[in-house]
Amino acid sequence: MESISFQTCQLKNFFCGACWAFSVVGAVESAYAIKWHTLEELSVQQVIDCSYLDSGCNGGSTNGALKWLYQTKTKLVRASEYNFKAKTGLCHYFPKTDFGVSINGYETQDFSGTEDAMMKMLVDLGPMVVIVNAVSWQDYLGGIIQHHCSSGAPNHAVLVIGYDKTGDTPYWIVKNSWGTAWGADGYVYIKMGENICGYWSKVLLYLRKHSVPSLEERKKYNHGFATSTSFHGVHNLVENGGSGKNSKFRTAIWTSVVSVFIIMACWQVCTRVINYFSWPTTTSVNVQYVENIDFPAITFCNLNRFQTKAVNNLSIAFFLWNIVSAVLHFTSIASDPGEMQEVTDFLKLNKNFSIKEFTKNYGFYLNNSTLLKCSFFGYPCYPEDFEHIFTEYGNCYTFNYNTVSMNKRITTAGRGLSVLFDIKQTEFTDEPSLGFVDAGISFVLHSPLVPPRFDGLGLHSPAGMHAHVSMRRFKTVIQEHPWGECNPSLKLKYHEIYSTYGCLQECKSYYIQNECGCIPFLLPGNGKECDLQQLYNCVSRALYTIEKSELCSMGTYNSTCPVPCEETDFPATISYSTFPSDKAAQFLSAKLSKSALYMRNNLVYIDIKYHEMNYKIMKQQKALTASELLSNIGGQLGLFCGASMITIIEVLEYLFTNSYWMCVFILLKTPRAPEYTNNQPRYREEIQEC
Repeated sequence: MESISFQTCQLKNFFCGACWAFSVVGAVESAYAIKWHTLEELSVQQVIDCSYLDSGCNGGSTNGALKWLYQTKTKLVRASEYNFKAKTGLCHYFPKTDFGVSINGYETQDFSGTEDAMMKMLVDLGPMVVIVNAVSWQDYLGGIIQHHCSSGAPNHAVLVIGYDKTGDTPYWIVKNSWGTAWGADGYVYIKMGENICGYWSKVLLYLRKHSVPSLEERKKYNHGFATSTSFHGVHNLVENGGSGKNSKFRTAIWTSVVSVFIIMACWQVCTRVINYFSWPTTTSVNVQYVENIDFPAITFCNLNRFQTKAVNNLSIAFFLWNIVSAVLHFTSIASDPGEMQEVTDFLKLNKNFSIKEFTKNYGFYLNNSTLLKCSFFGYPCYPEDFEHIFTEYGNCYTFNYNTVSMNKRITTAGRGLSVLFDIKQTEFTDEPSLGFVDAGISFVLHSPLVPPRFDGLGLHSPAGMHAHVSMRRFKTVIQEHPWGECNPSLKLKYHEIYSTYGCLQECKSYYIQNECGCIPFLLPGNGKECDLQQLYNCVSRALYTIEKSELCSMGTYNSTCPVPCEETDFPATISYSTFPSDKAAQFLSAKLSKSALYMRNNLVYIDIKYHEMNYKIMKQQKALTASELLSNIGGQLGLFCGASMITIIEVLEYLFTNSYWMCVFILLKTPRAPEYTNNQPRYREEIQEC
C-alpha cells in the first residue's frame, strides 16, 4: 500500500493546553468510525473535566487519559451534549445517555527506528496517539517538514492518521489540535524515516477496539428479548400490567411459574436424552407366509470316518486327525507323553504323509453304493448333486451348496429331501479311545452361503432308524452398534457373506499362518498348506496360544468376530422310527441284496422337510430413533414452555450475545502502564505546552 489516511474532525485548541485530550478523543473517534462506519464527534471537554489523572487545560498525559477511560469505563458522549469551553470545569456524568463510546483496552509501544512496523500497525488498527516536540511548529505554513524540527523532550500530543509514499519524499500525515488556520488545514506532514521532531522516541499509544454495548443498551436488549421471544410466559416478567405491590407480586408469581416449568422441561428433556443414549431396543417377531421358500444346504457326514483296511496304525491316524479337527473346534490338543513319542516316531518314518490326501482317499465316500436313494421334492437326485467338503468328521457331502447346485425352492410343506445312506460299518471305522463310539449319519442344516458348523448344531441319525426332520426358517436381524452388537462394515475375504463361524475360521487361519508359515487345509486361505510336521509341531502350539490369549473372540461388537447383522438358522425337530420294518426288510432285501440284519446295522433313512410354508423374522429395532427423540423433546418443550426449534434458536442467540459481552469484559487484556522512577517525570509533567 502506497498511501493511507483516516480523516476525523479538526478542532481548535484555543488557549487551553489540552492537546493530550484532543489526541485521545481523536483516536477514539477514529476507532469507532472504523468499527461502525459512522463518524461521531465526541466531547473533548468531558475528558478535560473528568480525567482525574490529568490537569485539564494546564496539561495532561495521553496515557493518563486512556488509563482513566479504561479503568472507569466512562462513555465519551457526543460533543453536542458536552460542549468544548476551552477551560477546565466541573465533571458532568451522563448515566442515562442513549449514546456513548467507551474503550476496553489500550497498549503502549515504542516504534523508534521501526517505522515499517508502525505503518503496519496504522493500517491494521487505525490512527495512533503520539507525543512529539513541537517547539518549531509555530511557524509551520505547509509542505513536508524534513530538517527544521526539534527532537528534544516531548511537549505536545498529536494524532498520526496516515502516510503517503507516492511522491519522492514519503511523509506521515499528522493531525494537530491548533485549528484549521494553522499548517495545512490543521495538518502537518513529517518526512518518514528520519525520526523528525522526536517522533516515536517516546511512548506511542493506540486503541484496541472492542464493541461492547453500554449497560443501558444491554438492559434494552434484554427487555426486547423478553417482550418479543416466542418462549411463553417470559414477557410477563417485564410486562406486569401495573405498578406497586400487585405488580411486584405478579412478577414474582410469573417468575416462579416460568422457573418451575423450565425446570420441569429440562428434567423431562434430560430424561429422554439419557434414555436415548442408553441405546434401548425392542424385539419383534413376525411370521411371513410365502408361496415358495428357499431350501437350506444340508451337509451329511459318516460318524465312522476312515476305511479300516487303509489304516495300519489307527491310533496315530486318529490322533493326527484330532489335531486337524481341533482347528475347527478352536481348541488346543492335550496328550500323554507315551502317545507323543509314538507320533514322533511315526512322523520320522512318514515325512511325506498328507492327512488331507489320506482323508480324501481313505475317508467316507459318496457313490451309488453309499447313497442308495435320493429324491428332492419328488425328483431323483444323485451323488453328483452333493459337494465334497472337509469337516471335523473328515469327508462330508453337502446338498444344495452354493457352488454345485442352483438354489432350490419348494412350494409345498411336508415335502423336501429324502436320502438313504449305507454307512458300511464293516468298511468304515473310528477310534473309540478318542470318543468316537457311535454309528450313523451326522448332518447339519445351514445357509447355502455359509460353511457348515457341526459344533452344537449337528443332528444325528443312528443306523437302523428312519429320521423325520421337521424344520423352520428363522431369520435374525440385529441392530448395528451401539444399539446392537453387529458391525455391518465387516467383510470376509474367503466367504461370500459374513458369519461368525466363517470369521472365526479366517481369524484362526491368519494367526496360524503368521505363527507357522502355513495354513491347515481345513481353513480358508491362499497360503502354503501345512504338512504333517507343521501340524504336529506348530499348529497345535498356535491353537493353544490363540485359545489362551483369546485372539479369536466372538459375540460382542468389540470382539474379533461379532454377531452378524443378519443370520438365517433352521431350527429343527427330529423323531425316529425303526427302519426297515419287517415287511419292508423283505422288500428291500430282495431289491438291494442286503439281509435284514445288515440293513438294521448299516442303513440310515432321513427325511427333511419344512413344517409350514412360512418363516419367522426376529428383528431387533431401535426403541427410540433420533426423530422420535426430537419429537419427544419438542413435545415436552411445547407442553411446559410453548417452545419450538425457532424458540431454541432465539434463546441460543440471546445466550451467545450475552456470553460474548461477558467474555469481553472479563478477558480483555489489562493495559501495560509504564513504570516510573524517582528520576523520571510523570506523564502529566511530560507535556507542559500544547
